Amino acid sequence: RRWHAALKGRNVKVDGGLAERHSGASDALVLTEEPIFGDVLTVEIEVLETSSSMKTGGIGFCATGLGKVPDKVQDISVPFVMVGFEPQKWIFKTLVGGKQELKLDAKAWRPCKKFAGGDRVRFQLEKNGVCRVTHMGADGVSKGGAEATIPGLPEAEWHGVVELAGTLKMVRGLLPV
Repeated sequence: RRWHAALKGRNVKVDGGLAERHSGASDALVLTEEPIFGDVLTVEIEVLETSSSMKTGGIGFCATGLGKVPDKVQDISVPFVMVGFEPQKWIFKTLVGGKQELKLDAKAWRPCKKFAGGDRVRFQLEKNGVCRVTHMGADGVSKGGAEATIPGLPEAEWHGVVELAGTLKMVRGLLPV
């Protein structure tokens, strides 16, 4: 999956399927080149490079119509749903409310402590608002995951979105299989 050269924050370099946070930058957002369609939307990344940090970024979906892409997830102006971060949580925004959060069980998935080069992270969003994230190590062994139902997500065209922050330095967008 390719990242959109124009749908990105100022702190990220995009080269086709690769997205890399600029050295010294703490946060960077990047969106997929094309909206993702289907009954179950999927965005998947391979972690190529990490950095030492007590924070981490996230993965998810953002409705089309964003315009200028901010560098931080909290500044997204359209509906979105993402998971990850530290402390680990779901973050979302619907048409009828401001930013909201749901905590994640640290025993189920702690992305800050788990991301490593070669890992694959997949986020799926169903039309009924069910979201699931799975995290596989480079060796194919599960590193955890989570599931939640996010109420009030609108019917929309969605782009995959990744926030490169903290431990997430460089990723490759993957086509789901």
